[in-house]
Amino acid sequence: MELKPDSLGGEDDWFSFATFTDDKSDNWARTVLVNLNYDGFVHLQNVPKQGQQEHLFQTDNLRFPQREWVELKIYLDFRNGGYAKVWQNGELVSYAKVKNIKNRIAQAHFGLYCPPQMTSGVVYNDDLTIRTVEGE
Repeated sequence: MELKPDSLGGEDDWFSFATFTDDKSDNWARTVLVNLNYDGFVHLQNVPKQGQQEHLFQTDNLRFPQREWVELKIYLDFRNGGYAKVWQNGELVSYAKVKNIKNRIAQAHFGLYCPPQMTSGVVYNDDLTIRTVEGE
């Protein structure tokens, strides 16, 4: 997919690899996303709170390669004082605090979630694993 900045003052292109919520309803009121922006960088979205994008670390030199397999690892700690980290092919690319979320993952979505101006795209998922890690 060719992601572009918006030249008309609207929303730049992006898409979400993964969306996590503590909300058991269909509202998905509080989410943490792992997105790819039009500049080609994987980043955490809605951190530390919904609607915010404040990172403790965010790569500005390791772009996401397209048309090849890329391993993304995501670590979420939703306890009080929690955080999230994302690695791309073993290298840390995004790290942020996470606030105002319950200590649970009620739902997760992996696939193509994007703004309405994007009319097509293909994302492949392979070997998805979700596991609980105690004491980390």
